Amino acid sequence: MSKRTVNLLLSSYPTSKNITVDFQIKMKNLLSKTDYDWSMLAEWLAIENRSVWIDHQGNTALTALLKCWSSDQDELLLEDIIKGMVRMGAQIHMRDRKGETALAIAARRGLRPAVTTLIASGASIHSTTLRGVSILKNARKSLSQAKRDGDDKLYARIWSCIVYLVDLKACEFPSERRERWAAWAPDSHFGWEGKGEKETTIHQALVEGGFL
Repeated sequence: MSKRTVNLLLSSYPTSKNITVDFQIKMKNLLSKTDYDWSMLAEWLAIENRSVWIDHQGNTALTALLKCWSSDQDELLLEDIIKGMVRMGAQIHMRDRKGETALAIAARRGLRPAVTTLIASGASIHSTTLRGVSILKNARKSLSQAKRDGDDKLYARIWSCIVYLVDLKACEFPSERRERWAAWAPDSHFGWEGKGEKETTIHQALVEGGFL
């Protein structure tokens, strides 16, 4: 299509208000403040429901937050922040331009509180990137890089996330069927111990079907 044709086509649609937003820059500015607190971010996100926006870099506010979170900051704060963003409408299954979900980003960066909070909120542990790389494999790649860099602290944090994911039976090479099932029933990776007869039957069917 010619440039003129494209411009005519685009002119027929209203201009998106989030077209000039860069969530990563905004997050870095907010997190750099010494008096930073969640209310500052919540107030900014509340304007025109920015929690559900996607910026021109393909990031949501949630994915940008996890990408910009500094290792110098108290990662325990992430639990309340993520819960607050989810209450405001943030979509935990949204992917960035590489196909990474918020959980994938948190795992490879070793943000254990973010990983546990996202999973508790229903995030799928079986999602893959646009190249088919699983969350677990991506985290292990980052683990190897941390080892090569001699960053023991980051290594321990990522390892903690990997152990948690493995305990929940995350797959390094999830099938498309498993990924789709996880999207339909995001809590299917949790244990079924102590459940009733109906749940036991469902669990057996899932195992036999290759979902668990």
